[in-house]
Amino acid sequence: DMGLVGSYGFDGTLDYSGSLKTSASVSDQLGGLGKLLGGGSKESKRVTLPFKVTGTLTSPRLTFDYGALGKQAGENLLDQAIDKLKK
Repeated sequence: DMGLVGSYGFDGTLDYSGSLKTSASVSDQLGGLGKLLGGGSKESKRVTLPFKVTGTLTSPRLTFDYGALGKQAGENLLDQAIDKLKK
């Protein structure tokens, strides 16, 4: 699954944010990183990877959204800690 929102400027600039949800098998291949990012949970083994598309139409740049990845990892760590405390 993939989602994409943003804009294309009249001057050819791109400003998009999106997310890609991996398959369970790809999430398994990520190992510990996949679990840190939310894969392997009871609800879903799939990992959501946020990304950005910037630059221009003739020279686009695709990058991971590291700020969103860090926030996602922090929230998942907090959830895991809360779950362990409940046991």
